Order: sequence, then structure tokens, then C-alpha cells
Amino acid sequence: MSPTYPFACTLGICDGFNLLLPNNAIADVVSSMSITTTPKDQKWVVGELNWRELNIPVVSFEQLILQRTPRLRGSHVAIFHGTLDTEKMPFYGVTVQAIPHNFSLLKESDLTERMDDLKLDYCSMKVTARGVASIIPDLNNIEAKILSS
Repeated sequence: MSPTYPFACTLGICDGFNLLLPNNAIADVVSSMSITTTPKDQKWVVGELNWRELNIPVVSFEQLILQRTPRLRGSHVAIFHGTLDTEKMPFYGVTVQAIPHNFSLLKESDLTERMDDLKLDYCSMKVTARGVASIIPDLNNIEAKILSS
């Protein structure tokens, strides 16, 4: 990923990970919404949420990225814009532990790639953004996985 600068970002916390995303990836953030659990074999599928008259799938990045049970259940749901098949899935939700906030990366030095041995599935890149360790999730592959489930 090579963003052009300035680059607007959203930072959301998931199981101790800071997620770095373009602002236009998130449509809304909701709190205190009732998620209907669905009987799925995949642990990463949390359930469905009725949002603006649509039933949208809700997933756990912790399950996808680390393949482990999240330490904390998200208290908010970030609503992401679907991009791969907007007819079938115009939006999907992701549980987050804090309301994402916006900031701008103004220059290339605001974002540096991190190298470590931790293997994370569905992660495009591990970075430090303005001094905060973050991951950039692979949204296209995550969407493809949701659509195929």
C-alpha cells in the first residue's frame, strides 16, 4: 500500500490491535445494537445486525486475523462499505472495542512498515502510524471470505 499524502485514516481498536483504514471504508459506527447470532461453523462470524433496514453480516477481525477467540467482545460495530459485490453485500459490520477516530497522515514519515515474526491472516501490512503500532487489514480478502461463507 502506497498512500498519497495527505491520507485520511481511521483507527479502530480490535483485541489490542489498532486497525488503520482509509476513512471512506467505514460508513457508520453504531453502539448498543442487538446482533442476532446465526448458527455458523465459522467462529469469525458473529451474527447479523439490522442496520438501516438491512440485515448485514457482522464479523470478528480477531478471529480472522489471529484465529483465536477475542479477549473482549466489541462494544461497537463499525459498518464497512462492501466493494466486491455490492448487490449481494453492500455493507458488513466489524466488532470494535472503541469508536474509530479520524486523523491525517500528512507525509510519508508518518507511516512506516513494521517487521516482526507474528503471522497475521488477512493482514496487508503491519505499520507504525504516527507512533502507534497498527495493522492494515486486507479488506478485499476479508470481504471475499464473508461472501463465500
